[in-house]
Amino acid sequence: MGLYDLPIVFSQKEEKKEVVIQLNVIDKVMPKSKDYHQIFECELWQYPYRIAEYFNVEPFSQEHFLYLKKDLLFYKELGGDITTCSICEDPWGGQTYGNSEIRYPSMIKWIKEENNFSFDYQDFDKWVSWMDSQGMARKIRLFSISPWHEGFYFR
Repeated sequence: MGLYDLPIVFSQKEEKKEVVIQLNVIDKVMPKSKDYHQIFECELWQYPYRIAEYFNVEPFSQEHFLYLKKDLLFYKELGGDITTCSICEDPWGGQTYGNSEIRYPSMIKWIKEENNFSFDYQDFDKWVSWMDSQGMARKIRLFSISPWHEGFYFR
């Protein structure tokens, strides 16, 4: 609580400009409720591959779901019931963090066949089914139809 100066730096090529805004944090507490979604909607983008990478477990394995359940508990308690899914590789052109070459893999794998494509939905299906079983799939958001880098990855 209190007043805080928040410096924000804007940069474009060689030029940088700093603006300071003042943030007033007030004493407000979220009311306790079993039905948060009636008074408050929280939508956070989940990224389950990062949890698997961090804990060095197979994505969407039983062990992975144990970590996910712990990680997403607070989101659910806040009324989070919207699932987010990546449907193309690296949709933000490397602006995300990760250890692999493709930092933000797609939950749908694009497979190049002789004269066409096929699609592997295994990760997508496991993720959406699990989120639904946890009560967090009232809506499903897919991103991104067209990746940032104007190209598509396939196997």
